[in-house]
Amino acid sequence: MKENKEKFLLTGLRLLYILKLLSKGSFSKAEVLNYIKQETKIENYSTETLKLDINSLIKSGFEIERKGIRKNFKYELTKKPDFLKFSEEETEIFSFLKNAALEILDYKEILLVKNFFYENRNIFYENGELLDFEGFNFVNEKIIEKIDDLIQKKLPAKIIYSTSIEGRKEFVGRMEKITVRNNKLYLSLYDDFIKNKITLRMDKIKNVEEISYKFNHQAVENKACRYLITKAFFENNPILKTEKVIKINENNVEIENFEENEFFIVQRLLMLGVNCIKIYDNKIKEKILNILNDTLGVYEKCQNQ
Repeated sequence: MKENKEKFLLTGLRLLYILKLLSKGSFSKAEVLNYIKQETKIENYSTETLKLDINSLIKSGFEIERKGIRKNFKYELTKKPDFLKFSEEETEIFSFLKNAALEILDYKEILLVKNFFYENRNIFYENGELLDFEGFNFVNEKIIEKIDDLIQKKLPAKIIYSTSIEGRKEFVGRMEKITVRNNKLYLSLYDDFIKNKITLRMDKIKNVEEISYKFNHQAVENKACRYLITKAFFENNPILKTEKVIKINENNVEIENFEENEFFIVQRLLMLGVNCIKIYDNKIKEKILNILNDTLGVYEKCQNQ
């Protein structure tokens, strides 16, 4: 089933990238081929497949012309199908594409699919659910592009971050990577002030800028985190890909989590709630207690107002 999803997505992505390129101007066959190979990492994308993709777009209502020798036989998108309106059944196919994209693709490709749906929202039947890309709806794409550029250049940055409890905070460090978890985008970076790796929600980042700063990055040793969970929870819920069962007892199960990012371990343990019986790592345990105390403080403050 996953293999079928990936094939379907690959075809859909190729069509979206062709439309994205041709919306910028006229391009030759070689330019289109190279662009698709570069964006999708498909090395065996052939001229025959390109022809099939162009014909698929034309059948869908997009007017694409192949110019003559004077214009180097370039492809040109002359008109979008403004008259096109997909039925409820056809729109459900695109909903499948959206859900498969959230499950399989990387964040750049998910944003491409999202933007295509938003730009063409009028051609879909009752598109509310189709346009719900969850956490991707609230990120600033210009900030994402800036962060991605600084990550590629390995340059330090100053980040302005907004939290519901502490308000605006500032972080200085080197950003490492953007991760997708539970249909939300997260940024991991090494903060040079606290000498530790931290994780930030992308939708809460308000600004990022390159800074002139001598960065002293020290490698952070990753180690597995062990904890006990109830046997009842274990028997009724699948464990994560990063988790491994160490021991099963009568009433509990010992788990080892090899997640490299501490932030997601904390999230997992908070989600487990009362089903988490014991945490062996005192540092992780302290973090969770602090989060629970802060949350309780906010709740009590709201109750007193």
